[in-house]
Amino acid sequence: MFIQMAAFAGLCLAIEYNLWERLKGFGFQYWNDCVDFQRRQRGSQKLVVAKDLYKKYAPFLPTAVDSLSFELGRNECFGLLGVNGAGKTTTFKMLTGEIMPSSGHALIAGHDIVTDARNARLFMGYCPQFEAVVGNMTGREMLTMYAMVRGIPNAYIAEEVERIIAKLDLPRYAEKLSCTYSGGNKRKLAVAAAVVGDPKVILLDEPSTGMDPVAKRFLWNVISDMYNSEDKSVVLTSHSMAECEALCSRIGIMVAGKFRCEGEIQEIKNNFGGGYHVEFRFTSNEQLRKLVHFMSVECPQAKEIESTDLYCLYQISQTEAHLPTLFKKIKQAKQQSGFEAFSVSQTSLEQVFIKFANEGSAEV
Repeated sequence: MFIQMAAFAGLCLAIEYNLWERLKGFGFQYWNDCVDFQRRQRGSQKLVVAKDLYKKYAPFLPTAVDSLSFELGRNECFGLLGVNGAGKTTTFKMLTGEIMPSSGHALIAGHDIVTDARNARLFMGYCPQFEAVVGNMTGREMLTMYAMVRGIPNAYIAEEVERIIAKLDLPRYAEKLSCTYSGGNKRKLAVAAAVVGDPKVILLDEPSTGMDPVAKRFLWNVISDMYNSEDKSVVLTSHSMAECEALCSRIGIMVAGKFRCEGEIQEIKNNFGGGYHVEFRFTSNEQLRKLVHFMSVECPQAKEIESTDLYCLYQISQTEAHLPTLFKKIKQAKQQSGFEAFSVSQTSLEQVFIKFANEGSAEV
C-alpha cells in the first residue's frame, strides 16, 4: 500500500506538470519554441494570444482544430461560432490546459498554457459547456469552495462570495442545494464560479444555454459590464447570433476546426454577406407567379434564395444594389403583382453563419 501511495502520488504530479509531454518529444523542441514565442510576446498588451493552435486526437481521426490564430486585448469580447463539432470546445480545452495542443502556442496574460499552465490559470476563469455544479452543495458553499481553491485569503472569502451572488442575482437560491436549481440558474452558478477571484480572462462555453429570455438578457448585461468596466477579456462560444451581436466586438466562424472568417461583425457582413436580402410575402400563389416574372425581367441580377406559396426571398449583391432604384423597382412590382408586404435588409450574421456551415458540409 505504501508503494502504491508513492506511485500514484508520483503519477498525479506527472500529469499535473505534463511530464509525459516533456519526455515524449512534444517535447524539447516544442519547449524551446514556447520560450522563443513568450520572449517575442513579452511586453504585449494582449491578454489572450493564440498562434497556430493545432489538435489531432489520433492519426485516423479528423483534425479537431487546424492552425487557429487570434488575439484579444483588454475590454474585448471575442466570439467563437461554429456548428457542433467545429472545434470550439477543443479550443477552450487547449486554452485552459485541460488538453495539450499537438502544435502551436497560446498565452494567457503572458503565460504559456503548456510551459507555465499554473500561472496562466491564475488569470483565467472558465465556464464549461456541461453543468459544472456540485449537486450536494448549496450555491454559497460551492462558491466558497471555488474561492478557497483560488487562494483568496479567508478574511475576504465571505465578501467575495456575497459580491458574486449579488452580481449574478442568486440571493434567493444561495442557500438551496444546486441540484435543485433550474437549468438557467445552474448556468448562472457556473458563470459565477468562473468569475470568482476576479480573473482577467474569462472563457464562457455557451453560457446562456437553457435560459429564458429574461435571464439571458440579464446575463448579457453582466458579461458586458465585466469586459467594459472591469478591464477584462471574454472569449465565448454560442449558437445564438443575437447573443454574439449584443456582446462580441469581434467574432470568428469555425468550420472543420479552422476559421473561415474572423473580424468585426459589420466587416464580416460586408465581406461575406452577399449584399441585401429582399423578402416578399403574399396572400395567393398568383401574386408569387407575377412577382417571379417581374423580377426575372426587371431585376435579373437578383438571385432567388428560397420561396414557398406565400413567401419569397431574393438576394442582391452590394455592388449591384442601388437602394433608391431598388425601392422604385419594388414599388413597380407592388403595382403589377399586388404582394402583401416586403422588407429590405442587409444579410444577417445568422445567414452568413449558415452559408459557411453549408459550405463546410458540402466539402465534407
